[in-house]
Amino acid sequence: MTRAPKQRTQKSTGRAVTAVAGSEFTVDVAGATGAARALTEAGDALLSASGTAGARIESAHDSRPWGRDELGDAFARGYADAAAQVLSAWRDVADRTSRLGEEIFDATQAALETDRITSEVIDNVR
Repeated sequence: MTRAPKQRTQKSTGRAVTAVAGSEFTVDVAGATGAARALTEAGDALLSASGTAGARIESAHDSRPWGRDELGDAFARGYADAAAQVLSAWRDVADRTSRLGEEIFDATQAALETDRITSEVIDNVR
């Protein structure tokens, strides 16, 4: 018969702890939550910055500082494509960074909930 891992929350440290066959898995809840918040905020800041930069790029493109002759037209086509790719990648990085923060938060909460439920089950068995 396999024994379920013993789990407990260390109230003094705010860490969720799971002990399995002599090893321990520990989640620093405050650290993970702080990191999750920081990543989400960083992603939001990146998204905001990409919007500001995008508006400036579009404004510069519309004013066509490189001219309206054949060479200016060729530059504009290449510039517009490159700018669109950079802005798209920038927004993608911002979105992924925010989502990573959200997923770290969710995983931390799931670890705490698992710890709580398992502790209740173990307490009821005793």
